[in-house]
Amino acid sequence: MRPGGGQQPETVIGQEIDRQNSSGDYLEVSSLDQLTYINNECKVRLTKDIVMTKAVTVNNGNSLTIDLNGHTLTAAANSQAFRIQNGALTIEDSGSTGVIQGSGTVTGNGGAIWMSSNDSNNALTLTGGTIRGFTATDGGGVYVSSGSFKMSGGSIEDCTAHEGAGVKVYASNGKTASFSMTGGEIQNCNTDGVSIYAIGSGTSEFTMTGGTIEDNGGYGVWVDNGSAVMSGGSVKGSERYDIYIGSRAALTVKNTQVGGTVLNLGKITGQGSAEFTGTVENSGYAAAEITGCKIHRIEHRFPYKGTIEGSPDEYVYLLGRSWKIPSGAGESITLKVSSYLPPVMENSLEIPKGVTVTVDLAGKTLSAKESDFKIIN
Repeated sequence: MRPGGGQQPETVIGQEIDRQNSSGDYLEVSSLDQLTYINNECKVRLTKDIVMTKAVTVNNGNSLTIDLNGHTLTAAANSQAFRIQNGALTIEDSGSTGVIQGSGTVTGNGGAIWMSSNDSNNALTLTGGTIRGFTATDGGGVYVSSGSFKMSGGSIEDCTAHEGAGVKVYASNGKTASFSMTGGEIQNCNTDGVSIYAIGSGTSEFTMTGGTIEDNGGYGVWVDNGSAVMSGGSVKGSERYDIYIGSRAALTVKNTQVGGTVLNLGKITGQGSAEFTGTVENSGYAAAEITGCKIHRIEHRFPYKGTIEGSPDEYVYLLGRSWKIPSGAGESITLKVSSYLPPVMENSLEIPKGVTVTVDLAGKTLSAKESDFKIIN
C-alpha cells in the first residue's frame, strides 16, 4: 500500500473569483472552479447544489473553509472531492442537510478526501455535513497519511474500500497521522469504520471522546500497528468485532465504558473507571495483556497465555483441540467451542471436585480425533 495511490492533483486553488456576493467573511459561490486566497485564507458558502468538474487541492500552506449551507456537492466522475497537501481544509454546514456525494470509483486511496505530504502540516476538520457514497482502494471516506483529521460533527456513511472504508489512517516512515473524533457518526461503510496502521517509524493514532461508529462491515475500529485512546463515544453493530487491537497495537481506556465486542491481541490499559460492558476476547497465541479495567465478560483463546488483571464477572475459555480447565479459573467456568478451529477433541475432560463447568457447543458437533472422548466428573 502506498499513501496516495500514485494519483496526481487535478486542480490547484489560487485563481480569481467573482467577489460580488459575500456574507460576512464568506464568499457565496455557485462553483468551486475558481477560488482565491487573502492572506492564505479562503472561506466560501455554497448557494446551490454543485457538480464538481475537478478535484480541489489545498496546498502551499493555504486554509480553505467550505460551508455546504444545506446543499449537495457532487465530486467529478471517478474523482476525489478534495486533496490536502501542506494545507488545511474545514468542512461545515450551516444548513444542516449538506452532502458531499461520491460519483464512481476513485483509482487509489482516499475517496472523498486524500491528505498527504512530505511533512505533517496537513489538517482536516469536519464539523457538519455528510460525506456519502465514495469508493476507493483504502480510505473510502477519508485517507490520512500525514497530518491530523478532527471530526466533531457531521457523518461519513455508505463508503466502500478494501480497508478503512470510513476513515483510513496510514503513516509511513517518519510521518505522523492522527484521527480524533469528538462527535459525529461513521456508519454503514463496507469494511471497517476506522482503520489505523503505521509502517516503519511512522506513527498512527486514534482518539475518541464522543460520536458514534456503528453498523459497519468488517470491524468498527481496527488498530493493527498504532495506538487508540477512548474516553467516550460508542462503537457498536459491527459485522465482526467492534474493536480490534492487533499484536503491535495498544488501546487505552480512560474513565469510560466500552460496550460491544473487543478482540485483543495486543495491550489494553485502563485508567480510572475504565470498564468493558460487552465481551472482550483475549488472544491465546500472543502475549495479549489487559490491565486496569473492569471486565464483565472475558473470552480467552486457547492456548492459555496472556495477562488478564482482576476477576471478570463471567469467564469463558475458548476451546481449541483439547479440553482444558485453566488454573485459577475458580469454582465456575464456561468452556466454549471456538469458531476458528475444527471441533475435534484430542483428550478427555476431567472436572475437578467442587468446580462447576458449563460447556457451550456454540452450534457445533464435537468429534474425537482417534477414539471416543470422555467427560469425567
